[in-house]
Amino acid sequence: MTLRRPSPQQDPAPKRRAADVAYDAIETMISTLQLQPGSPVVEAEIAESTGLG
Repeated sequence: MTLRRPSPQQDPAPKRRAADVAYDAIETMISTLQLQPGSPVVEAEIAESTGLG
C-alpha cells in the first residue's frame, strides 16, 4: 500500500492562537503609535479593537 501525501490545496492552513493574533495586533499598535507611549493599556479596548473580545 502506498500512502499519498495531501496536495497543498487539501492541507488547511493551521489556525493561529488568539494570543498570537492579539500579540501581533498590540505590537503593530505600538509600532504605529496607535498606542501612545505612557498611555494606559485597557484590556477591554484592546479586545474590542482586535476583534477578539
